[in-house]
Amino acid sequence: MTATARNLSATADANVLVPGVLMAAAARAYANLLRNHIWKENEILFRMAERLMSAEEQATLAAEFARVEEEKMGPGTHARLHSKMEKLVHELAA
Repeated sequence: MTATARNLSATADANVLVPGVLMAAAARAYANLLRNHIWKENEILFRMAERLMSAEEQATLAAEFARVEEEKMGPGTHARLHSKMEKLVHELAA
């Protein structure tokens, strides 16, 4: 049982706690997990890789990622998804 589930069961009556509340709590916990994961990548892993890899190695790796992304997702998908993301961010900020 996760800490979130334990906290929910300890503080709420089981007859009152509806599945939607559990789903919302799980979604918030997952969003927090992703935020922490992304922070660790950005602040620790990527910085470490930049220190350890030469500029040439970094360029090769970036080119390989781009190639695989296009191969697996199709040409233009990356740009299309970023465009959708920017639109959503703009809509949410309004």
